[in-house]
Amino acid sequence: STPRPSAGHRIAAALDGLPARSVIASDPATSYLVSAFTDHFVVVTLDQHGSPSDSTVFERMARVRDLFDPRLPLEASAAWLTREQIDYILLDAGGFEAGDFFGVTAFLEPGAVLEKLRSRPDCLSESQRGDGMHLFAVVRQWAAALDTAASIRMPRECPRAQGDAPPMRSLGPFTLARFETKADTVSAGDTVAVEFCWTLDAPVGFGLPYYWTLRFDSPFPRGALYGEWYGKQYRRLVERRNGEFYRFTASGRIASGTALPDVWPAGAQAAQSASFVLPRSVAPGVYTIRVCVEQRAYLPNRTPADYLRNEDSLWGEATATVTVTALGSPRKD
Repeated sequence: STPRPSAGHRIAAALDGLPARSVIASDPATSYLVSAFTDHFVVVTLDQHGSPSDSTVFERMARVRDLFDPRLPLEASAAWLTREQIDYILLDAGGFEAGDFFGVTAFLEPGAVLEKLRSRPDCLSESQRGDGMHLFAVVRQWAAALDTAASIRMPRECPRAQGDAPPMRSLGPFTLARFETKADTVSAGDTVAVEFCWTLDAPVGFGLPYYWTLRFDSPFPRGALYGEWYGKQYRRLVERRNGEFYRFTASGRIASGTALPDVWPAGAQAAQSASFVLPRSVAPGVYTIRVCVEQRAYLPNRTPADYLRNEDSLWGEATATVTVTALGSPRKD
C-alpha cells in the first residue's frame, strides 16, 4: 500500500494555490507545520516557539481555543477574526494533535469542531481538501457583522457533601473545598478514583497550566543510617532491596469537565474527577494522601531537595488516607 504523506506534506498540499502570504488560523501543532512548509502567516505558535518579546501570544492562543471550542458559538470569534485579518481557517481532522502544553486543544474533538465551523456557511466558505484536511475561507464582511455575544463555559458543579464538611485548604489561587476517594481500601493494581471540589479564589489568566499532584506515602523501614536530609535516596534504596514501593505519585491538569480555570467564574465551585492505576508493586499499608497545586513551567525547575528529601516541592497538604492491600487480595464490597 502507498504510505500516507507526512502531516507537513498534507498541509502543504491543502494550502496549495492559495494567495501568497495568506493568514491561516489553526491549532498550534498544525500552525507550526504551516509556517515550516509554506510561506503563509499563522496566528499562533506551538508551545515554546513563541517569541519572548511577543506580549500578545497568550491572548491569541486563547482566541484560537475559543475558535476551536465547539461549546462556544462562532459569533464569539467574529471580532477577533476580523481584527486579525484572518483569511482562512484550517482544521486537520485526520491528524489532529490534542494536548498541547498550554491547553489550546486539550479537550477538543475534530468532529465537533468541524460541525461548528460548518454552522455558518455565510461566514465560512468550506473547501474540502481531502485526507482529513478542511479549509474554510473567512467571508470578512459577514464575519464582521456577527453578534459577538458568547456563552459562558461553566465548570461542573460539585455534588452536595455528605456528613460534616471537611476543612478547606488553600492551594495557590485555589481552595480545595473537598477531596474524596471512592474507596477506603484498594488492592495493588486496582484503579483509584478520586473527586476534587475546587474553589477559584481569584481569576487566573490563560497561560502556564495548573496541575494537581497526589502523593501516596506509607511508612517504610528506617535503620540507623537514615537521615531526613537524604531521606528520598534512602527510601529508594530500601525499595530496590525489598522489591516494593512506599510512595506513589499521580498528577493531572486542573479542569472541570472541559473548562480550564481561566474561564471559571471567581468564587464558583468546580468539580473534577480523576482515576489512575496503583502500581502492582506498591507495598501493602495505610497511605497518607497529600495534595499540592503548581503552575507548571515548560521545563522542570528542580531544587536539591527534590533529589534528596522526601519533603520535596510536591509535598502537599495531607487530605485523606487509603488502605492498600496486597496484589490479588479479595475486594471488600
